[in-house]
Amino acid sequence: MGQNTSRRSVFVQATVKLIPATTNARVFQLYYDDLATFTNDQCEIINDERFNYVEGQLVSNNAGGWRYLLEAASFYSPPSIPNNDLLLADLNYTRGTEQIEDKTKFDFLNRLAPTVAFLKSIGVWSNPHPWLNLFVPGSAVNSFVGEVAATLTLADTGLGPILLYPVKTKRFGLPNFRVPNEKVVFLFAILRTAVPPDDSVITKMLNDNRRLFEQNRDLGGYKYSVDAIPFSKKDWQQHFHPVWRNLVSAKRRYDPDNLLTPSQGIFANC
Repeated sequence: MGQNTSRRSVFVQATVKLIPATTNARVFQLYYDDLATFTNDQCEIINDERFNYVEGQLVSNNAGGWRYLLEAASFYSPPSIPNNDLLLADLNYTRGTEQIEDKTKFDFLNRLAPTVAFLKSIGVWSNPHPWLNLFVPGSAVNSFVGEVAATLTLADTGLGPILLYPVKTKRFGLPNFRVPNEKVVFLFAILRTAVPPDDSVITKMLNDNRRLFEQNRDLGGYKYSVDAIPFSKKDWQQHFHPVWRNLVSAKRRYDPDNLLTPSQGIFANC
């Protein structure tokens, strides 16, 4: 029998650089009535990095339609405390709607636990979740999201949250990770829950995901692959172009038995 000359690496030790941990978080919830103003402020605060955490959401407006929520946090340890005036300077949120709260760092990081417990208590946590996750070019975010929001209803989401926040593409260091070719892109996510969990509801949500994916793709956007968007091998080839051949070569070399993510069908028949 021939000698097996393949080599495998096993990590037995790693060194992790530690940084001082803060104990508290000052959380700001700022509401907007205009999408362009909202995204402009989001871009400003990630560019000057005045906050440690930035996220955004579309939230239901009692008068109908949607409002926009900017959630940001500044981490600190007493006796040092954040300066609210500096953090909120030049932001154009709707005055009088802001909510500011101090929490422990743990309570901030664990803030979704009560929501999860509530969803479990009403029996929808185990329902299918046909999520949509897209990276939208920053240059197209207002027109794209504005068009989606014009017809989107709470029933379309199954009362799931809708996320919208910017990220700097220079933060992504992996060479094959696909995002629009712009300095700032937006993650747009409709975290749907099928209510009721009927096949017809799931099919409609999946079809809506596919339609919105194609619209964003044609604008130069990509999907963030923690979602439920029907994808074919041709879609994957388009998604990973121009690194597709390198990716297939690496797959054949390092995962010849197709043990990693076989269910997504990325490398079917390669």
